[in-house]
Amino acid sequence: SALEAQMQRASALEAQMQRASALEAQMERLHKRNDSQPMLQAYNEGKSSGVEPTGQTYLYLFSSLSMAEDGEAALEAVYDDFKDQPPPLSEAQWNEVIYTLSQTPLSTQLCQLYRHVRSLPDPVSPRTYRILISCCTEAADAMQLFQDMKKNGMKLNLLMYQDLVGLVVSSGDLAPLQSIVDDMRNAGVDPTNMLLDVADPWTMVSALCTVGCKIQAATWVKLVARPVPFESTSVYKLWLQAGQQVRTSECTQAMLRRVLMDDASEAVAKVAVLIWKEIKSKQMAVDTALAAEYLRALARHVNDERTVQQEYQEMKVLLAPDVAIFEAMLHFAACTYSTEVARMIWRDMHQQNLIPTHQALLSMLQAVSRDAEAAQEVFTVIRESGLPFPEGSDTFVLDAYEMTPQTRLLIPSLRTFFPNSRDERLAVQRLYSARPQQPLSSATPLGPRRHSDRHYVRL
Repeated sequence: SALEAQMQRASALEAQMQRASALEAQMERLHKRNDSQPMLQAYNEGKSSGVEPTGQTYLYLFSSLSMAEDGEAALEAVYDDFKDQPPPLSEAQWNEVIYTLSQTPLSTQLCQLYRHVRSLPDPVSPRTYRILISCCTEAADAMQLFQDMKKNGMKLNLLMYQDLVGLVVSSGDLAPLQSIVDDMRNAGVDPTNMLLDVADPWTMVSALCTVGCKIQAATWVKLVARPVPFESTSVYKLWLQAGQQVRTSECTQAMLRRVLMDDASEAVAKVAVLIWKEIKSKQMAVDTALAAEYLRALARHVNDERTVQQEYQEMKVLLAPDVAIFEAMLHFAACTYSTEVARMIWRDMHQQNLIPTHQALLSMLQAVSRDAEAAQEVFTVIRESGLPFPEGSDTFVLDAYEMTPQTRLLIPSLRTFFPNSRDERLAVQRLYSARPQQPLSSATPLGPRRHSDRHYVRL
């Protein structure tokens, strides 16, 4: 009777295996047609009749349901059947299961499967470890994977280290970070290289500085150039924390340039002032366009004419004369309607023998548009210098001339100089001067140039 019982169990097991193989063959045919609904129906029928699906059957189901538009709920139900007691799978099959599920919303649950993977006689591939690490939501799980990889003699690549460090940093517990960084150095991997690919590099910068990683100047320049969220005050503090190796001229200018791009508040302007002090204290060679942009930022957010003028005077010592600097100061004069600053800049340009651009002239006229006497003087100087009045400057001149009875009488004479004005105050029959006007040559430079045959009148 014992022999008969043993034969019956063997026969039942064989029958079970045949039915499981038949279900697998059916799944293979349906999978080739990518027909997920019949596959799911066959799976449910087999399960209700006591068939234990093979590992390959689950693979076919996972593959098909992961690509089905409405297969998420069904995929989760099949996964629930699979996860607690998976059928025997080879290393290659485990690799395929983990890869397939990593492309689905179930990816965050994959670390639950790792206890089954660890029991394999041979470790899964480094690629599978990489997928598992990228799917981890807990730093402890990632560190377990890291330790197992090291025990199995596997080498981690930069992406694996990047995922590991990201999880450890986001957990808030930096205790494991030192061992990861040491392992990276032993493997010849620069820990700071990962900063150029992560979505939030600044949190990682802070963590790496905490464990003594030195970020090189070239890496810092690339970091601040990345189009990622940038909080100026926090990054400035990190810059100071990072060490002297990132306080080079190139890094300092890159910091200032990035801060000015984020020019949205008075606090940002204060950070720009601190960086500019670093440039002045070390007498760094600086790009004049960047210096001009710094002055514009001060004009927008520092409501203190004395401070802006002081920066300008110190800039004159540090930099060669450039029309961009003068334009920036005239922009400040226009924003504050400062006739004093406008006169000073005009005199400095005259001294350097630089021809004002159209934008400089426009800002000059805007700066004096609330002072009739100053506006009349500037208007006369521009006219006698033979410089063209830029488009839009008529409004500023008219605004100033309307402020006093004496200058109001001069408004009709302005039609000669603004024949194309659309301002209603000049929208009458336009008169032209008896003296023929010399047309502005198309070759006349609008940018800075040295004085030649123009009679550039001093203000």
